[in-house]
This record gives sequence, C-alpha cells and structure tokens, in this order.
Amino acid sequence: MKMAKPMNDTMSPRERVRRTFQHQIPDRMPRTLDIGASSGIDETYRDIFVSHTGAMKPEEFFDYDIRIVLAPLTPQATDFSVYYDSVPPGTTFDAFGVAHVAGDRFPLGMDLHPWKSFQTPREIDDYPFPIFEPEPVLRETIRTIRERGYMVSVPSGSINEWCYALRGMDEFFIDLVDRPEMAEAVIRRVATLVEKMVTVLSDLGADILCLYGDMGSQQSLLISPRLWGKWIQPYWKTITETIHRINPQAFAFYHSCGAIETICPGLIDAGFDILNPVQPECMDPYVVKKRYGDRMALWGGIGMQSTMLSHSPATVREDISRLVEVWAPGGATMVTVAQTLQSDVPWENVEILLETVEEVSRQIYSRR
Repeated sequence: MKMAKPMNDTMSPRERVRRTFQHQIPDRMPRTLDIGASSGIDETYRDIFVSHTGAMKPEEFFDYDIRIVLAPLTPQATDFSVYYDSVPPGTTFDAFGVAHVAGDRFPLGMDLHPWKSFQTPREIDDYPFPIFEPEPVLRETIRTIRERGYMVSVPSGSINEWCYALRGMDEFFIDLVDRPEMAEAVIRRVATLVEKMVTVLSDLGADILCLYGDMGSQQSLLISPRLWGKWIQPYWKTITETIHRINPQAFAFYHSCGAIETICPGLIDAGFDILNPVQPECMDPYVVKKRYGDRMALWGGIGMQSTMLSHSPATVREDISRLVEVWAPGGATMVTVAQTLQSDVPWENVEILLETVEEVSRQIYSRR
C-alpha cells in the first residue's frame, strides 16, 4: 500500500480539524487512527503496519491531521517499594509508584496499588507525587508541528483512572460511599496534578488536551451517575475551565470506553468539547449523534470487537459508510477506530476504514 497525500484537499489539517471541532463543515473528515493522544497502532500492531507499508511512523505514512506530543511526568521518589508489604522480583514502578508485576497467568501483568492500605488523608498528602515540568524544548516542538499545519494533541492526565491505579478500584469505590474524607483526599490530590498539567500544556499551545477517565463496563457505568456527578464531574469542570481560560482556542477531549451515555449530559455541562471513543458495542453511535452531536464533537465510532474484526470487506465498507453518512451532517465528527488496533484485525480493514471515511465524507461535504 502506498499512501499519498490527497491532491484535492482544500483545507490545511489545522483548518480541517478546527472547523470539525467547532461544529462547522470541513472539506472532509480529519484522518487519524489515534485515540486522542494515544497511538492507535501500538506495539501489538506495529509489526503488521510495518510489514504492509515498509514505514515506521503511521502518522507520517497516513498523513494524520492531528499529531501527538508527549510530556512525561517526573517521579519524586527513588524507592517506591517501601509503600508495599512486599514486591515480587522484577517488579517495575511508574512515575506514581504504581507497581507492575509481570506474570504468566496474566499476559498484561498485574498492578499493585501504593495507597491501598492508607487509612488517613494525611498519608495521601505526604506521599511523594510526580511533578510536571516539561523541558523547554516542548514549546518549540509544539510550535513546529503547528507551523507545519497540523493540530497538536497531548495526553493531559486522568482523574478516576489514576485514582484506580493509586488506591485500587475496590478501595476507591468504597471511599466514594463510606469514606468521604478519603475519597476527597484521593481525588483532590490527583485532580490538582491534572489541573497543573493542563495549565502548562494550554500555555504551551497544545490544541487538543486529552483527558482520560474510563467509567464504563460493556453494559453500564462502573458507579452510579449520582456518585459520578458528586465526586468526579466538579473536578472535570474546573479542569476544562482552566483549559478554556488559558487558551480559548484549545479543545478539551474526554475518553472513556464502555457504556457511558448516562453521563453524556454531565460531560457537556463539565465543558468537554470532544467525546471519544463512542464504543459501538456499548453505546449506539447513531443515538449519541442525535442526542448530543450538536453540543459535543464525536471521535471514534468504529468497533474493534465488531466491524474491524470482520473478514468481509463488503461488510466493513458498509458499516463505515453508514456511520459516516449519519455522523457527517453538521460536522463535529471524526469516524475512526474506537480502540487501539489489535493483532487479529485484518490489515485490509484498516485500508478500507481510511479510504471509506475520506471518500464518503468528501462526497457529503461537497454537496453542502
């Protein structure tokens, strides 16, 4: 496959993406396989990508309209093992001190949680948290990508996912119901870091600040909408207000897999501009577009457990065409994969996805 830049684009990538997320009509839907600021082609699919294209960078080969810039956290401790009763040999720690244990029983390994046994808010406040102080070169990197005509997306943190990782999902959910002083301490500590991140990244000129917060199972929310509205939504609202205050042209992106339609109105009220991934196995993307598409842009919509696994090219093309035809009117939508590509996805389906989205969206927008 040889991917060439389209000759009939009438907009730059920046203009195309900006118009899309501002609920205006572009020349075609923006192109990407990424999940916000997370690669849609990670290590599990990279060999397949390389074998079919001979390229190393999907964003350059496919000429994505949006480019990712990473800005890592810096850990503030050198020995996190002191926060655990014991850790198996070979355990590694991330910047938060969350322990990752490789294991034969679990292909992805297992995480241990440094705050799991904490009993008081003071323990949480005293814990050595990572800091966010990007190197000065990050501003130049963002500026260069923007000058090349692309939009810049940056991973900008999480609230509940980082709470899960630090406290453990079971303990955190118990906190929300029975230990409000612990819930407040956990969420406040995490949200303060996220607010610091978006403050810095907005000032540096990032266009799309990607915030992650998986809240859904395949069937429902992991907690009640009431608990989410009480504990999580107010912090998200503060964070999106910070983004828009510092850079009114930036977009606040929210990612959550699973069935989360019950909190879509709350996400809109919290100030999010973009919803991802609208996982079709869990949410009806046609219903989501009808109910919320005039107030929040949609990014994703194509199922990794359904359409992308099909071995019928005709079915893949039909599924994608139908979604583009419904999502395209009014703009504010990007049809692409809902989750990271897995090794059992036929490569032909990736080609069909990109080709169909571009062809069908261009036809629809040309008729406006």
